[in-house]
Amino acid sequence: MINHCLKPGEICEAVIGSCEKKGKLSIIKMILLGLLAGVFIGFGAHAAIIIMQIYLNILLFSLKYLYKKNNRAQIYKVLKVLP
Repeated sequence: MINHCLKPGEICEAVIGSCEKKGKLSIIKMILLGLLAGVFIGFGAHAAIIIMQIYLNILLFSLKYLYKKNNRAQIYKVLKVLP
C-alpha cells in the first residue's frame, strides 16, 4: 500500500521547493498566471450569480403559481425552506 502522507520535514521541503520554483519564474509568466487566476475567479463568480438567478426565478415562479391557486399553506412551506 502506498503512503501519500508526508512527514512535517518533508512538507517543509516541498513548500520551500515550490516557492523557489515560483520565485524563478519570469515576470511575464507571473503576470500571465495572475491574469489567468483572475479570469478563473471571475468565471466562478459569474457562475454563482447565474445559478442564484435561476434558483430565484424558479422560486418566484412557484410562489406565483401557488398564489394563483390560493394555496397559502403551501406558500408558507416554501418560504420556510428559505434561509
